[in-house]
Order: sequence, then C-alpha cells, then structure tokens
Amino acid sequence: MRADAGEARNAIDARGPLAGGLSAELGKIQTGFGAAATVTDAPQPDPETLARLRSLGYVGIASPSPGVRGPDPKDMVPTLETFKTGISRAMDALGRGNADAAIAQLKTLVAMNDRSYELHLFLGDAYAAKRQYDTALGEYAAARMLNAHSSAPAISEARVYLGQGNLARALQQIDAAERLDPTSSEVPLVRGEILEKQGRGPDALAQYEIAVRTNGSDAQARVSLASLALQLRQYDLARPQFEKLVQMGYRPSRMHFGLAQIAEAQGDVKKAIAEYRLALKLEPSLKEASAALSRLSQ
Repeated sequence: MRADAGEARNAIDARGPLAGGLSAELGKIQTGFGAAATVTDAPQPDPETLARLRSLGYVGIASPSPGVRGPDPKDMVPTLETFKTGISRAMDALGRGNADAAIAQLKTLVAMNDRSYELHLFLGDAYAAKRQYDTALGEYAAARMLNAHSSAPAISEARVYLGQGNLARALQQIDAAERLDPTSSEVPLVRGEILEKQGRGPDALAQYEIAVRTNGSDAQARVSLASLALQLRQYDLARPQFEKLVQMGYRPSRMHFGLAQIAEAQGDVKKAIAEYRLALKLEPSLKEASAALSRLSQ
C-alpha cells in the first residue's frame, strides 16, 4: 500500500503465493456459510422469455458459471471508463431521437459485457423508440433475468405491450412490477395509461393522482393527470397541475394553452384570451391557440 497507494498495479503475479493463501482463506469463510454457500440457482426464464433470449443470442445469460473466477477489479478500470463514456453517448443519442446511433453504441458495449443489466434495459428502450417491439421485449427479458429484483424491466415491458395494444398483457406486467416495488411512481402512471386506453377514465385519473403524490417532480405524471382531468371536465383538478407544470418550466406554451381551455370552458373569456396569447407568444406556430383567439375575438 505504501509503494502503490493508488493500487494502479496488479500485484498478483509478483505475490502469487500470498494471493493463493488469501484465496484459500476466503474459500474457508465461504464454506462456513453452510448450505447458503452452495446455492447457485438463479431465477429461470419461462419458455417465452427463453425464446426471446435465444433469438438475441443470449442463451446462457441467466446462468452464471459457478466456480469461475472473474477478472480482477483493478484490471477492469479502463473498461469501466469505456462503459461510462459509451453509455453517456448512447443516452445522448437516444435523447436526441437518434435511436440507431444509440443501438450501435450499446451493441458495442454489450459485446464487451453481455451481462450488464443496464445495457439491456437501455437497448430495449432504443428498440422500443423504433417500434421494434419484439426485439425490445427480448432486451427487457435479458435485463429481467440479470436483475430479478428490479421493477424497471417489467414496467418497460408493460409500456411495450401498451404500445402494441395488448392491454391484458400490459396489466399483467405492471402488476408484476408493483409486486417488486410497491412504492414506484411509474407503476400507477403506466397503470393509469392502460386504464385510460380501456376507457376507464375515472380509474385512470385515480392512478395518475397516486403517481403525482408519489413523485411530484415527475412532469409526465402531472401532464397525464391534467390532460385527462381536462377531458373529464374536472377543471379544479386540472388547473393546479397545469400551473405547477408552468412553474416547473415544462412545455410552458402548451401548459398555458391548457389553462386557456379551462378558462374558456368556465366562461372566463378575458383570462382565456390572455392565456392563449401567452401560449402563442411562447410558441408562434401553435395553430390551436391562433384559432382559439380568432374564435373568441369574433
């Protein structure tokens, strides 16, 4: 430690006997855990999941090889830096709507480590953005097998099934996600989207309210609540959501447009005109605001 405080050099070659002795001691400690030390069974995929994994080439992804020593952590530092940089580039590309670039970057990283939970989750998102739903589901299945305790793959799968119009399967997956993480704000949000698709407006509204209470900083939950409340003419519920979204800086032109619609529906023409004008000032190409102003000015 004195000679190499930063642990930049791997000492195992020079200190092989010591390393071997330490490894033997570690083996004794492991044996001391009794039956728990020999548990190697990982959650196994159902036939459909296994088929998806095989179609993507991840046949052995759910079964780590017992007794095989992985690479030394210090030797993996350069790879970790490559991973961090690569993931950042992929996320930037996906944020710009360039799913193809994100997929190319993530595939490069998966080739380096196909057991990375996050990579498969992000790849699924990228394929879902391209509406390649079956491939996205395969990636989410891989992520689920690598991290059986995370609700994120099940939530993502629910969104894909929702996009496919398979509402029964979407509900099944969101129920599975809730069992894994009952406190997740995404679970009621996605469940609300499913219920809204089913035409169950009041039930969906209740789920959106739960999502907002669980995570008030989630703009999408507030948008979903505000939009549906507006459709259901529950203006007192919709208004504070639009106002909060304006404060949050989330698409202010559209939020002012929503406030204008509420004002117009309640007969407050002066306020409606002011809100429509503000929306149009922020987004001059907003045709709906122009049309509303023309209608109210007649």
